[in-house]
Amino acid sequence: MKPHKNSNLSIWLFRLAVLLVLAGQLNYAPDRLSFLKQVWIFAQAEDQTAAARLAYGAADYDLLEWVRHETPSQATILLLTSSPQTYGDPSYVLYHRALYHLYPRPIWWAAPVPLKRYPAWWVYTDLSETDIRAKAEAYDAAVVLAVGFRHPPLLAPSYSFDQETHLIFLEDDH
Repeated sequence: MKPHKNSNLSIWLFRLAVLLVLAGQLNYAPDRLSFLKQVWIFAQAEDQTAAARLAYGAADYDLLEWVRHETPSQATILLLTSSPQTYGDPSYVLYHRALYHLYPRPIWWAAPVPLKRYPAWWVYTDLSETDIRAKAEAYDAAVVLAVGFRHPPLLAPSYSFDQETHLIFLEDDH
């Protein structure tokens, strides 16, 4: 019995569909391999703290732990970043990790980035001492966490986490 013409066409269409699906999946292979590598590294973490350090990535876990330890739980914190970018920047990750890691402390974010997109998670600052103080006062912030500054951007009592990260206390009780 001779195969039907439509049967051959169906087989070739099926094979073509399978090839297109495989070709499409190959396009994502590098991303999938990268993801699997990250999962493997995460799975090798020695304990929960090591896993948290890996999970926090750009938002330095040790920095947030240091801030949590150095600030009262009722203190409002103004995160001040010097980066001219927000979305996709490590500052963006730091802000969002700080929101829950430093809870119950309210966190506000000020950055030198005009508000051109919605939602804007930050408030604009020109990074002048006057503007930073005005932002801190507007949000009732007792502490400024300045990230990306060679020197503390405000004249006030401060501690340094590293060469570019400073915790500045605006109230005299620290």
